[in-house]
Amino acid sequence: MARLFGRGNSDPATARRLDVTRAELSEATAVGAEQVRAAHEAQWKVRFADLVEVYPEAADELARLAAEIQVEMPVRGDVTNMIIGGVQHGPVLMGRDFTGIIVHPDQGSASG
Repeated sequence: MARLFGRGNSDPATARRLDVTRAELSEATAVGAEQVRAAHEAQWKVRFADLVEVYPEAADELARLAAEIQVEMPVRGDVTNMIIGGVQHGPVLMGRDFTGIIVHPDQGSASG
């Protein structure tokens, strides 16, 4: 990406922006991740539009790069989680990207 913006040479400013984007997205909590993603998406859309305005031939390069990235992305779709058999005596969490979860023992159950 930095070479694309540098028109063949690595653009240090773009490389720094990419590093900041990656770091902020990686560090975002589940609660703030959507806001951080939306802010960076808006900034990069402007950068891409500016690039294509100055260098119209960059549009084809961007399309090729997007296609390459798309191939590497995980397929999104419906997810089904099932528990089959057994007895669960506590919470069962299924999904991905859990953060900040605290599971407390059931205070109301009698043992004994």
